[in-house]
Amino acid sequence: MDSLQDFQKSEPICSTPSRGFEQIGSEKPKPQAYDTARTLISPSTKPSGMGWNRYVTAKAKLLNDETICSENRDIFRQFLDHREYKLKRINGLAKLDANSIKTVYSYVTRLRTVNRWFDNKPWAELTKDDIKQIYDAIEDGRITTLDGRPFRDRETLYTKVLLGKPFELAGKKEIVREALEFRAKPKPTEVRFIRESAFRQIVEL
Repeated sequence: MDSLQDFQKSEPICSTPSRGFEQIGSEKPKPQAYDTARTLISPSTKPSGMGWNRYVTAKAKLLNDETICSENRDIFRQFLDHREYKLKRINGLAKLDANSIKTVYSYVTRLRTVNRWFDNKPWAELTKDDIKQIYDAIEDGRITTLDGRPFRDRETLYTKVLLGKPFELAGKKEIVREALEFRAKPKPTEVRFIRESAFRQIVEL
């Protein structure tokens, strides 16, 4: 995918000893971490500012966190790259603006949180029961925010993560739908209209 920021892991370079020589006590080079400085885009289209730097740092920290299984980190990388690209294209942007950066930054926290709920189990191995247990725990108030309150914006969590691209990348789109079969649909927002004549009277006051 052609994304805004390339966070792919660099492959370790393994040198082969010259014929007739022997390497003694040599160690295999360690894989390099996700490089926050590498980019395939022109500097003129690279976002900047505190918001962007904060996001880049948080993303790199997530993708380099060895306490998270590598399978899930790969899903996170694919998803965040996909989201960055999508936000640029649907908004007609050459580079992410402040609102887009806030959006992708919020996903870093969501991905880490949901991964913790599933005890770092590879998402590709999750069962319908695994997902249903977390869903029921959220609905029943057994999973709360840091300050102990129930999640208010559960619908965003469901649609953006569980029913969204992250679990689609994990190949769990259908079993998530089955697990959340009885999810309460959000109520439509009430919109009130006024007549044009009444609007004109308000403007003329």
